Amino acid sequence: ASESAQEARSDLELILADETSSAASLLDAIRDLSELISLLEGEDTEDAANKPKSGDGKTPRAGSTKPGTFSIDRHIICVRDYPPAMACLLLQISHFRSLVEKHISATEATVDRIFRGEGADGSSNPSGQNSDQSSSEHSSSQRSRDKRWKIDVLDTRVDATSKAVNLAKNWLPRLLQIGLASEEAEKRRIARKSRSGSNTGSESDKEFTSRSAFELFKTIVGPVLMRLHEHAAFCALGVSNQGSSYKIGATFGRSSAERLRAILQSPLPPTQTAKCALELAVLAEAIQEANDAMLSIRPVINDKDSESKKKSYHSPLEKCYKVASDVVVMIERRVCIY
Repeated sequence: ASESAQEARSDLELILADETSSAASLLDAIRDLSELISLLEGEDTEDAANKPKSGDGKTPRAGSTKPGTFSIDRHIICVRDYPPAMACLLLQISHFRSLVEKHISATEATVDRIFRGEGADGSSNPSGQNSDQSSSEHSSSQRSRDKRWKIDVLDTRVDATSKAVNLAKNWLPRLLQIGLASEEAEKRRIARKSRSGSNTGSESDKEFTSRSAFELFKTIVGPVLMRLHEHAAFCALGVSNQGSSYKIGATFGRSSAERLRAILQSPLPPTQTAKCALELAVLAEAIQEANDAMLSIRPVINDKDSESKKKSYHSPLEKCYKVASDVVVMIERRVCIY
């Protein structure tokens, strides 16, 4: 293949691996890369025949890095091991998982800084550090500082809730669009094999099925989304309402000082609770839309068992949506009490 074609391939792979690429850019890159790969295979049929599956699902040998290999938060993915749409989905899901963990870690780091007497941005708080202050002035300053850090921690909880909601709002539609593109590409692949008379039950087919868009949502996106929602719920509510069947679990701060844990697990004041109630309602709506959209990317079903499969279908996001709905009811009841 020509050098320019290989450079174009590398450029398209970089777009697929970029978390800042727009959804439209990713879909365009998937289409262009698919066409380019077909062109390259057509130009060099001998090479294609010799290594059609040389790297599919395999880990590169130690000391070697295959072209098109990317590392995202210690997860190594080679674009050329998968069809373009599936490779893009794996890469973008890895970005989503990484961003969720970074957001939770950043929330904890901000809270810890505030508790140590620093500002949310890491700047030091000089309150109570002037040795020339009188005893009464020092006591007053200390009381003011004690009150200030508590207020700042509560504000950080509200801000973290909002950021968690924005993460879900921005990334769920993005992942679903790529997932749909991957599922459509898989349907076309199965149709081509069927027309050519190839065995659709081969080992390669089983490998593709295990790496379907639906399976990735089930095994990775669903759990990551649940963790993100648990974090938003913990920041917004702190603790479950009395008598509630759903228990709020701490997503950070378990080993923090008791005074800090008490603030993290306390209900927010009325104004902040009302603000977080709106945010959690938006989050529940985003999860509902994603849950409904999962119907479009459920696995391809054979005619023989289509009815039984349809009846047994469960969206990977169904559990998360149910929990999100319960949390919205919980915080709305709290707003009514206030």
